[in-house]
Amino acid sequence: QLALDIRMCTSGLTRVITVSPYYMVSNCGEWTISVREPNPKTWIKVPAKTSIGLYPTGKTPFLIARYSGRQKESITFPISQNIDTFATIVDESAGGGVSISVNVSSNSTVVYLSSFIPGAAPIQIVNNTSRPLHFGQM
Repeated sequence: QLALDIRMCTSGLTRVITVSPYYMVSNCGEWTISVREPNPKTWIKVPAKTSIGLYPTGKTPFLIARYSGRQKESITFPISQNIDTFATIVDESAGGGVSISVNVSSNSTVVYLSSFIPGAAPIQIVNNTSRPLHFGQM
């Protein structure tokens, strides 16, 4: 699939037509991240601070991410709907996870990936009472 963007020039006499892939993956992080569809198992490298075009083969496209050169993968996430999530990658030497933001519009879909930064937790719990708060995960 391709995306078309048609704009008028400042003179108003000509139009500029930009053709680009409908799906784009943008790595906003400091490390190279690889992505792939659930099938096939071919990884596509997205170098740090760059964007690439993506041509999914599935009808409902999903992606999996990992830090290049590592074995641990993220969960499968959809790229057909707007989402903002954090995907844990259990590999301490690689930073712990990837922040994922998918922006779907009428003429393109952009997947923004960025590396986890310590202190930038996806959730924050604030105890605004005088009593101690105990919590856990089941």
